[in-house]
Amino acid sequence: MLDKSLAVRYAAALYGAAKGQGSVETVLEEIDGFISVMSQDTRLRSFFLHPAISPSQKKGLLDELVENRLSKLSLSFLSILVDEKRMNYIEMIRDTLLTQFNHEQNRVKASVASVLPISPDLQKKIRECIAAYLNKDVEIEFTSDSNLLGGVKLSIEDKVIDGSVLHNLKKLENKIALG
Repeated sequence: MLDKSLAVRYAAALYGAAKGQGSVETVLEEIDGFISVMSQDTRLRSFFLHPAISPSQKKGLLDELVENRLSKLSLSFLSILVDEKRMNYIEMIRDTLLTQFNHEQNRVKASVASVLPISPDLQKKIRECIAAYLNKDVEIEFTSDSNLLGGVKLSIEDKVIDGSVLHNLKKLENKIALG
């Protein structure tokens, strides 16, 4: 299991360096692009995560792959992750970095799941209500989930408001089981 506090420390260090250079968005895009390439190529991912492959071999391939494609800061950061054998933390670090950036930009990401697709007009109203309640810009992903049976499930960062019929049925089941 990965240690979230370790990812937070790495993300804070990278964020501070990127902010000092005025390149937070660039670094986020570059790290996200690297993660995307690793997720598409399982051999590459296995190579970077394999404990028996030396850091110097990994950094050699890293230099070849990203030659002139990444900023010096992003490349240095990836090299540090390789040296410290923390490449398995890269996605958690990116997520933490993005959350920190969004927080500073007074922005929040959320998702709304419902059984049926939500109309664009209702999506707009939901977005406006959540933005007004939180006093933040809100980026919402709307999804359909037939398992909910009815109602909606709202997730804002690490908080979940579950107003689904399935959730309410499970709560009722637990109450009955407890007597």
